[in-house]
Order: sequence, then C-alpha cells, then structure tokens
Amino acid sequence: MAFSFPWPESVSEKQKDAIKLAVQDILRLRVGRGLDRAVYKAYCKEPFTSECEGVEYFFALYEKHELHEKIMRIMHTI
Repeated sequence: MAFSFPWPESVSEKQKDAIKLAVQDILRLRVGRGLDRAVYKAYCKEPFTSECEGVEYFFALYEKHELHEKIMRIMHTI
C-alpha cells in the first residue's frame, strides 16, 4: 500500500505497520458502510431511522423467509 504523505524520520517500522493496519481498517469500514447503504436502498424506499431499526427489519424479513421455507418443506412431505 502506497502512502501519499512523508513519514517522520524517527518513525519505527512497528509504528509504520500500526498506521498501515489502522488505514486498512478505515478503508474496510468505508466499504462496509457503502455496502450497508446499497443493501438498505435495495430493500427500503426510506432510510432507516437507526441502525437498530435496520437490524430489526432484516431479522423480521429473515424470520418470514425461514417460516416460508419451513412450510414449503412440510408441504413437500405430505
């Protein structure tokens, strides 16, 4: 990974590695937030008012899906 800022002369390799890891974490979080926004937009017309509301929505959707799958399995055994 290339950095566009100069390192201080006194920085150690250990410090550089710690900074590089922190940058990678930030980049992963940004991608994750972008993915969250894209998924939310695909499922909902209006944004969730909180993260908790979004989690509740997707758990309810999952439970509905699981119930449907269970009913379908039962119907196939009759």
